[in-house]
Parts: sequence; C-alpha cells; structure tokens
Amino acid sequence: MTVLEVLIENGGVELGNKSTSLALHIQPKNIPFRELLQPFLAPALAQLENSQVHTMAYVVKWKGRRIMLDGSAAIANAIFVHLEREFEPTVSFDDMKQAIFNDEATILKLLNVEEITA
Repeated sequence: MTVLEVLIENGGVELGNKSTSLALHIQPKNIPFRELLQPFLAPALAQLENSQVHTMAYVVKWKGRRIMLDGSAAIANAIFVHLEREFEPTVSFDDMKQAIFNDEATILKLLNVEEITA
C-alpha cells in the first residue's frame, strides 16, 4: 500500500486535480529562433506592417491544458516553451508521465525541431 493510499483510506484525504508544468528553452543552431515561431503567425497580423517581425509569442489554452511559445528572455536566439496540463485525481503517475512525454514530442515535431543530446 502506498503512502497516498493510506492517506486516502485512513486519513480521509480527498485528492484534487493534479497540475503539471514543463518549461524548456530551445536554441536552434542554424536558424534564427523567429523561423521556429513564424509558421504560427496569423497572416492578418503579419500584414499589419511591411517589415520583418522581431519576435512573437503564442498562448493557447484549453480546459485543463495550456501551451506557451515565446522568444526566450534568458537565452540568446532561443524560444521558451511552457506546457501545462491538469489531470483528474484518478490518473496514474505513469499515465501523466506518458502524456507529458507525448506533449513534448508533439511540440518539438510541430516546431520542426530535432533534439540533440551531447
């Protein structure tokens, strides 16, 4: 029996939703970071000026999930990615881990980024 099960059964503890947050910086080696974010820029916004966009940020929120893409304030030529997800109390930690891993893999693919490990 896990500590959590003991708390629930003997302590009268009622679990609430579980919240997760994954934040990372992505620094492309061969292109400006703006090229990673450019595909998400709405054409109507891009047409407001005839000059190149210097930076952009995107926040998309659904019930129980949020994704933020932004130019990094901490690392030169990088983007900041923040993935948040909320899980029901009954979702196992293994299922949460898999969902978070899938979120990261999906966003890297969407950004057309291949992770290089050194």
